[in-house]
Amino acid sequence: MTNEQISELIRAAHSYYPIGFADYSDMYTGKQAWLQVLENKINNLDSAPPLEWVGLVDALRRRYGADNVFDNAFRQFPSYSLSVILSTHIQVDNISFTRSMITDISLLCKCYTVFFEDRYVVKAYADYSGSVMDTSFTVLFTLSDKETAETLASVQELISTAYSGYVYVSHHTLFDIKISGSEPYHVPFLVDRQYTVYDLLMSDGYHLSVPRVLI
Repeated sequence: MTNEQISELIRAAHSYYPIGFADYSDMYTGKQAWLQVLENKINNLDSAPPLEWVGLVDALRRRYGADNVFDNAFRQFPSYSLSVILSTHIQVDNISFTRSMITDISLLCKCYTVFFEDRYVVKAYADYSGSVMDTSFTVLFTLSDKETAETLASVQELISTAYSGYVYVSHHTLFDIKISGSEPYHVPFLVDRQYTVYDLLMSDGYHLSVPRVLI
């Protein structure tokens, strides 16, 4: 990313969040602006869903199958998000693996991201106390092999056509930049958690402390 684009992310974060003053968020005009953006999105979805978003979802459903594309625009966050299941495997008896493509288009800044997620779930895992539970972790990536690179490029082209003026931001940038003294709205507060630009501007999809690896 260019310095100008990084500056835009910083500007947007400060515009909507009282960085360093999270306890006073209800008094911050940026929170009211954030809520207004979210309200406008929900109202639009209820009355007349944006044609660019509907067109993007339909295009991906034609490409990957309607049952594999999940429209997550209903989330109470000022962005449009979707996921596409690319493959599902059972590696061994108690471990499942699902590969998905994640797309987020922010309404707080003119940025979008596309990346891949490998989610591993271990069934009936006994922890140190002997309790049996399921556990999971995710791997987020945009590898440069031919297949994933072509998939990424084709989806970027669809989004750039529908959302003129938006720029692609790598998930590395969004997850690597942590903003001290910040706290997203509408998600449970986690003590000692440093939130990222992704958490503040792109989606609430990864606010829980599920172990994840960035590649």
